[in-house]
Amino acid sequence: MAALAALIGMLAIATTSSAHKRLFNTTATITLAKATASGQIGGSGACRANRTVILFEDKDPNVIGDTAEIGRTTSTATGAWSIPAQGSVKAGRIYNVLAKKKLVLKNSKHKHVCKSALSENVTGT
Repeated sequence: MAALAALIGMLAIATTSSAHKRLFNTTATITLAKATASGQIGGSGACRANRTVILFEDKDPNVIGDTAEIGRTTSTATGAWSIPAQGSVKAGRIYNVLAKKKLVLKNSKHKHVCKSALSENVTGT
């Protein structure tokens, strides 16, 4: 009976010690060239692939709330992405945002999360 209690105790410790949450940093770059906005997602392999990239335009940095979504896409396996620029894109400051991405590897207690990221602003011509 004592051996059974010890075994149950060891299993409980093993179960709780395997549960964890790990955060991974992610970076985002952006470049405007002709009629295309493109960039690269940086971070671990799983954090680069299949990330939703949302492109925003802020026409006047002195006005709060004039930011508008102007496109979205999904990154490739290597983290590359591109969005065709619409006519007004080149008028203001452009940046992209990545939402966080949850990775479930073993079970619901074993969570890896790719952090969200915000690129630097670039100004269109």
